[in-house]
Amino acid sequence: MSRRILLVARGLDPVGTGRELLQAACGLHEAGDEVHLAVSTQPGSVAAAAAAAGVIVHPLSHRPEPSGASIAGVARTVAVLRPQLVASWGWSAAAVAGAALRVASLRHRPRWLASLAGPRLPATAAERWITSRLLASCDLVLASSEATADACQRLGVALWKVRLSSAGIGAAAAPTRSREEVAELLGLPLETTWTLCVAPLVARSRLARLVWAADQLDVVHQGLTHVLVGHGRLGLQLARRARAQEAARRIRMLPACAIIHDLLAYVRLVWQTGEVAHGGVLIDALAAGVPAVAVSGDAARMIIADGVTGSIVPADPPSELPRRGLPLIEDDALHARFATASQARARDFFPLDAALQRQKAAIHDLLD
Repeated sequence: MSRRILLVARGLDPVGTGRELLQAACGLHEAGDEVHLAVSTQPGSVAAAAAAAGVIVHPLSHRPEPSGASIAGVARTVAVLRPQLVASWGWSAAAVAGAALRVASLRHRPRWLASLAGPRLPATAAERWITSRLLASCDLVLASSEATADACQRLGVALWKVRLSSAGIGAAAAPTRSREEVAELLGLPLETTWTLCVAPLVARSRLARLVWAADQLDVVHQGLTHVLVGHGRLGLQLARRARAQEAARRIRMLPACAIIHDLLAYVRLVWQTGEVAHGGVLIDALAAGVPAVAVSGDAARMIIADGVTGSIVPADPPSELPRRGLPLIEDDALHARFATASQARARDFFPLDAALQRQKAAIHDLLD
């Protein structure tokens, strides 16, 4: 029997949380469920990909961050659709979904499943109290790691409501566009070597480290273009910092990227400079055979095999980020060895079928 399911998420690209969301949405739709997606911020390319797959998309805002309007929009959508299940993806989406379910005019409350990644606790006591109150009404949490599960329990979520569910990914598909086509579509200089970082432009992403690394690498290895995909309130500030450090011409900032998997096929290295859910593009890079350099954090330690598929560096000194990235840019033999190990790690540690089965089991337990 078909079930009506409402997914709630911010605008995302199809990597990290966006990939997990899109895989789940397509799987539910293919199973015969009526799947809706409410997007609480400026839509990313996941919304278009989900719509193309048959998911009904409800864009609720064009702001870079969730707002009161996002909560009101989700509440209206829930009241009109009356879904059996609301499934939120990410911490900000959990806050929006939890608040919306509290204010929606409902005769029968839907079950609520929250998928969370990263040990992200609210910054202030007031925010922590609000998040704790909202998550208390969640029926089940799928936590990406032990650290995420611990963060949920510190917020007061009952232990029996939390299940571990690590990310999953299939084998990387062959690119559908040539390097020349990707360069033209994204405005990238064809003659340079490309690196990639995908992260929201917010403080916790620590993207100033990427600007500094781009500046330092140019001293020892010219001809690099660093692609940064993401949007957020710090976009203008980050662009000003890049200009001040004379790194703007080496950094290409894109608010979204619909062809990110084609881009990954031609990227030499991926970066992660702060704590981002599912490590941003790190798991996708594993599957594509692209080595990674990331500042130490929960996702980086879980995804990267240090010295085998990439490098995990301390936050300080900042020189460690470009220093560990340079050999992977310059040494073809080292890069090839890391690339092969990356694909093997994606296959062995992040199998897609197992991840989808955990999600299906959670939904089954809530609805059947």
